[in-house]
Amino acid sequence: MSVDSMKTLNMQMAAFLNTQQIYLAQMAAVNAAAAAQAVHAHAHANQHGSRFIQQQLEGASAAEAEMVLAESLADAPRLMTDVFGNYCVQRQLEYGSPGAVAALASELRGRMLTLSLHMYGCRVVQKALEVVPPGVRVALVRELDGHVTKCIRDQNGNHVVQKCVELVPPAGVQFIAEAVAGQAVALAEHSYGCRVVQRLLERGSPAQKAPVMGEIMSSLGSLIRDQYGNYVCSHIVEHGSEVERAAVIQVVVADVVALSMHKFASNRVLDVAAPAQRARVVEVLRSQVAVIKKYSYGKHILARLDSSIPGLSGGGVPVPPPVQCCVLAWRGG
Repeated sequence: MSVDSMKTLNMQMAAFLNTQQIYLAQMAAVNAAAAAQAVHAHAHANQHGSRFIQQQLEGASAAEAEMVLAESLADAPRLMTDVFGNYCVQRQLEYGSPGAVAALASELRGRMLTLSLHMYGCRVVQKALEVVPPGVRVALVRELDGHVTKCIRDQNGNHVVQKCVELVPPAGVQFIAEAVAGQAVALAEHSYGCRVVQRLLERGSPAQKAPVMGEIMSSLGSLIRDQYGNYVCSHIVEHGSEVERAAVIQVVVADVVALSMHKFASNRVLDVAAPAQRARVVEVLRSQVAVIKKYSYGKHILARLDSSIPGLSGGGVPVPPPVQCCVLAWRGG
């Protein structure tokens, strides 16, 4: 082969190799971008990756935040229900631009019930309800209409219903009030329902609270002895009207000895009872100290009263270990 031919071949090979290198470089760039997207998407659902993204979002530039948002929207339903991904979505709702919040809120539409009943999805729903505009909030909450009781009795859904009552004006949660009315006592005796009843009594309009309170008042005797209903009774003593508080206290005063020895019956009413009512309670307890001392729950009340009224128990009553079931040890969240 001639020298010229060799030069020509070498030039052609060089051109070919250069073309191949450009092609490979382009492919590598494409693959790197794809890999970055894959890694980024995986990071949402990875404990350490999720934590890193959450930290970066607090001080992210607009461009960086948009990149994360685009990745999140591409797989929003999965991320919202992921053990780690849900935190990334919540952080974007908290620190995102109005546009980002609106985009993520749109992903909730049509999914409110499913997410509200999900262990991790319910957290995203609650955060969204905190940050979206009022009109959007009302529209999202409305999706739960017809499913209120199911949500109230659910370990995840009850938190969403509570958040709805707390954040939405009474007119926007009328359907929740209507769902509670007629079954207020049953819900007050439910481990999750008692929380919603308390929130409704706090935030509802007078017209919404009236039927619920009427049902509660008619069953005070049983509710005050109930494992969860006693929280509602204590809530009324703390936040109810004078008439409502007096009704609860009257039930206690009428049967104070039996209630003082009951596992779930209230002793918190003694803190807010009027002086005359408190004096009557002390008088009854003083006459029954020997009996009350025999019961661990009775000892708690005697010890409490003895600390404020020395000599009530005739020499003091040792304070027994704390009993978590005593009223208001937990009021519901």
